[in-house]
Amino acid sequence: MTRVVSVATARFDRAQFRARLAIVYGLAAGALLVPSVGPHGWLVAVFLAAVVGPAHFAIRRISGVPNPTGWLDLLAVVSGTTCAVLEPSIWQACLLFQMLTVCGAVAFLDPAWMRILGIASVASMAVAAVLQPRPAELQMLVVAGLFLPVLLAGSTRKNAARQRSSLRIGAAVESLPMLIWEADATGEHTRSIVGRTHALLGRTVTELRERGIAADVHEDDRDAYLAGFQATLSDDREFEYRYRKPDGSVVWLRDRTTRTGEGPGAATRGVSLDVTESRRAALDVRRYEQIVQRMAAMTIVVEAGLVVQVADPIGWGLGSEAIGRPLADVVPGLDARETPWDLLDATGVLRTVELETFELPGGAIALLLTDVTERERMLALVRHQATHDDLTGLANRTQLAAATVRALERGEDVALFVIDLNDFKGVNDALGHAAGDHYLTAVGERLSRLAEPRDTIARLGGDEFAILLVGADESRIDAVVAAVVARCREPVALHGVAIASSASVGIALAPMDAGTADELLRCADLAMYTAKRGGMPSLRYTDDLEASTRRLELTGDLTRAFAEGEFEMYFQPKVDARTRAWCGLEALVRWNHPEDGLLVPEAFLQLVALAGFSDELVDVALGQAIDALADLPADIGISINLTAHDVRSPSLPQRCADALRASGVDPHRLTLEITESHMLDTGGVVQQTLNRVAALGVQIAVDDFGTGFSSLSHLRALRVDELKIDKSFVQTMTSETADLAIVRAMIDLGHNLDLTVVAEGVEDEAAAQLLLELGCDQLQGYLISRPMPANSIPFASASATTSVGFSATALKNVSISVPGEKIT
Repeated sequence: MTRVVSVATARFDRAQFRARLAIVYGLAAGALLVPSVGPHGWLVAVFLAAVVGPAHFAIRRISGVPNPTGWLDLLAVVSGTTCAVLEPSIWQACLLFQMLTVCGAVAFLDPAWMRILGIASVASMAVAAVLQPRPAELQMLVVAGLFLPVLLAGSTRKNAARQRSSLRIGAAVESLPMLIWEADATGEHTRSIVGRTHALLGRTVTELRERGIAADVHEDDRDAYLAGFQATLSDDREFEYRYRKPDGSVVWLRDRTTRTGEGPGAATRGVSLDVTESRRAALDVRRYEQIVQRMAAMTIVVEAGLVVQVADPIGWGLGSEAIGRPLADVVPGLDARETPWDLLDATGVLRTVELETFELPGGAIALLLTDVTERERMLALVRHQATHDDLTGLANRTQLAAATVRALERGEDVALFVIDLNDFKGVNDALGHAAGDHYLTAVGERLSRLAEPRDTIARLGGDEFAILLVGADESRIDAVVAAVVARCREPVALHGVAIASSASVGIALAPMDAGTADELLRCADLAMYTAKRGGMPSLRYTDDLEASTRRLELTGDLTRAFAEGEFEMYFQPKVDARTRAWCGLEALVRWNHPEDGLLVPEAFLQLVALAGFSDELVDVALGQAIDALADLPADIGISINLTAHDVRSPSLPQRCADALRASGVDPHRLTLEITESHMLDTGGVVQQTLNRVAALGVQIAVDDFGTGFSSLSHLRALRVDELKIDKSFVQTMTSETADLAIVRAMIDLGHNLDLTVVAEGVEDEAAAQLLLELGCDQLQGYLISRPMPANSIPFASASATTSVGFSATALKNVSISVPGEKIT
């Protein structure tokens, strides 16, 4: 019975309870008013009103069941039979009342209660038939027994339909992000709950009944949650709170609650919806709105050509009055504007805005007007800095090159001046960099006043400036050059002191001198540096300046050449004039340049001396010559040439001694050749050096004899072993009588001094025969052989050449020209 009661109470509500009370008192009123009830109707009315109605409330209070409908129906059936027994005259009315009660219960009670009521009804009528026999009682009992299955079947179908409806409702509830629950009036204990509890709250129904929902409400929202249960009877409340799931995640729930009943039976029923996503969306909207309010942008939403929304957080003056107006009236000429453009804001300040349009859902169009004033200002500053000099404000090298390219592409004649201030370093050193910057700025202002609109004035860096004249004729070029020189000579007041300087100007023309901007700048630069070295105020570029440029480039290559062993000795044989047998070799240096190929000494010898590499070159010559001697027969010697620097170097004797000692070669097989001009030695340095070398056993030869100004006293003072007649006399002696006489005299002089005489530059057999007749000892020249590398000497091994290390010295700024000096 307890199970039946719980099912019934779970199903019925207050409306049903009131309906059943209304039926009871309606029957009581009918017992008084309906004549067919009989003379004892008052007894039935009193019984129903005084006993059955209060009993309904008493049962509800005693059992604690909110809606004890089944009990009321059972009481009605039993009381009807009791009335029939007590007053047989109203048995028909009581039986009708009993049957109406049983039939009416079909609409409210489940089949279990209907079986109880049916059995009670038949049993009570059977008792009445026994106690008060009536002819029709048995018939009515039979009718009731037959009618009872029909009522049970109807109740079963009704219950099944109700269950199907409940399942459909439950399925619908389970498919929605919601919960339906009932809790006590305080909200602390959850009595029942249906819905997607695990999906929404992460807990089962059983867990929620045991713990209650309030136990896991976020601690910051728990007080507000419990306060929502303090509503008065039938007062609906709605509130939102956070619920912490077992995994630690938090969801937002929205509850709508209703308070029912008072006292111990009071309850709160509610529906909980998961509003996490909607709150997140609302939060995103609020965040977006706050961001929009802080953006330097104005938003206009247009639909069907009319403004429907405006957001103007930066106060340009476009407000709600624009809503509903055509866009063309709000922002006139918008379709014709090029973005970005300038407009005045509400305060009259000029701002730069940029327009962006995009479609919105529903066919609307959004216009986003962004304030890009600062961006455009920064871009303009960056563009200016990229093309202008920070100090003077003039164009920089990049803008100068661009202007040159544009002029050349238009086919215009241009003149480029490169200007370098002389002695500017002295200004910086004496007065400081701040004064130097002031000086450069003053010069830049003076040069700017010389330019026409089509010209470009630039600072290339440091104290270098440039002027590009476009379409200028010769007269203007000359006038600007003269003005530049004059302006740079004008004093500049620095710290109360008038500083006067000068400038060197290099001029190049296009397309005459160059066809590209880079080449034109290089030509003007070369002319400027040449003018600066020559102390000239200005110089126009010519092709002749390229030679000196190449020499500068070669000077820069010397360090690498010595480090990588690019210098190599070639050997030219000397033969006996009578037998034509080889008696020695002369070592001639060559530079295996990686770009220019094999260079002869005339191309680089003076560069080596001016750059301070003379000692390194002698070490290379000594090393490779001595290595070659080690592979040659013992009667074959090698000579190397010395420069004026070499014969005056105090370290030469020691370097020769070290090289000979390391190789073990006989010192008499090594000969050092000096030109006749190097013998002029007023201080005795050359004599001391050569005497120290000769003391080692090394031979000394005088090269190019006859071209210098030496005297016999020098030949007598020096320990000379060999005399070499210069080729300029040898090559002309067969045709020039004077040269023949000079050659004869030099041969006789050499023999008288007990010297070996060698003739250089022998290129034909007639000269060789004549020299033989004159008594010359040895011959050297192209008739005998051209210079050859060590591995090509017929009786030398291929390993005769080696490289010798060196210690490079720093290059100096030098003015370089190549003389006709032969070899080293």
